Amino acid sequence: MSGTDETREENLEGFEDPLFSRGKKDPRSAKQARSGANSTVVISLVVLAGALSFLGYYLFQAQQQIEGLSADLTVSQDSLAEVSQELVNSQGKIGNLEEGLVQSESNLQAQDREITRYKGLYSEMKSDQEQQSRELEAVALAKADQSVVDSLRGDTENLRETAEKISERVSQTQSDVSQLRDMSTQNRDAIEGNQQELSSLAESTESTNTDLAQFKKSFATERHNFELQEKGNIQKIANVSFRLRDVNEKRQRYDLEIYTAGRKIRRKNQYLNEPIYFYVGNFEKPYEVVITRIGKKLAAGYLSIPKN
Repeated sequence: MSGTDETREENLEGFEDPLFSRGKKDPRSAKQARSGANSTVVISLVVLAGALSFLGYYLFQAQQQIEGLSADLTVSQDSLAEVSQELVNSQGKIGNLEEGLVQSESNLQAQDREITRYKGLYSEMKSDQEQQSRELEAVALAKADQSVVDSLRGDTENLRETAEKISERVSQTQSDVSQLRDMSTQNRDAIEGNQQELSSLAESTESTNTDLAQFKKSFATERHNFELQEKGNIQKIANVSFRLRDVNEKRQRYDLEIYTAGRKIRRKNQYLNEPIYFYVGNFEKPYEVVITRIGKKLAAGYLSIPKN
C-alpha cells in the first residue's frame, strides 16, 4: 500500500500547481512543452487508473479481512459465554458435593454415637450375665433348687443371645461407618478434581479475555472531525494538514490535498464516503480520511489515526 501511494505521489507531483509556480516558460518552447505535457498526462492517467484499480482491490481485500476478524470476535465471545456457563455449572456441582460431604460426616458422627451406645449396652449386659452366673452358682450350692437354677440358666441364655445380637449390630454399624468414610474420601477427591477443573477454566477464561482485549486494541483509533472550505488555507488536523482544492456539490465529488511528513498527496474526483488511506512516518497502520458531507464550497469529514 505504501509503495503504491509513493508511485502515485511521484506521478501526481508532475502536475504543476499554479499556486506553486515561480516563473514563466520560454515562449519559444511552448509548443514542445504542450506536446510533452499531453504525453505526461496520458501516462499519468494510465498509471493513476492502474493504481486506483489496485487500491480498490486492496480495499476490498481489507474489508473481507475485517469481516472475517469480526466473525472470529463473535465466535470468541460465544466461546467465552460457554466457558462462563460451564464455570457456573461446576460451582453448582461443587456446592452439591460439599452438601453431600457435610451430610456424610453428620451420618458418620451419628453412627459413632450409636456404636458407643451399643458398646455401653453390651458392657451392661455382660456385667448382668456375670452377676447372674454368680447368683446361679450361689443358689445351686445353697438350696440346690433345680427349678431356680433352670430359670436362671434360661435368663443367662437369653442374655447371651441378646449380647450376640448386640455384637452383630455393632459389627454392622462399624461396616456402615467404614462405607461412609469411603464415601467421604471419594467426595473429597471429587471436590479436589472439580477445583482443579475450575482453576483450569479460570486460566482459560483469563487467557481468552487477554486475547479479546488485544484484538480490540488492534482496531483502536483516534478520530478527529474537521470541515474544509473550498480553495481555503491549509488546515492542520493532528499531525496532518489538508486543503480542499475543488468541490462539486451536485456530483458529490471533491479534490483534496494532504500534506504529511514533508510530502503532498492529491486526490482528484474523490467520491463522498470513499475512504483515503495513507501512511505517516513509522506507523505500521494506515491513516484514514473520509469526507462524509459535501456542501456548497465546503466539505466535512474525519481523520482516523490508528493507535500503536
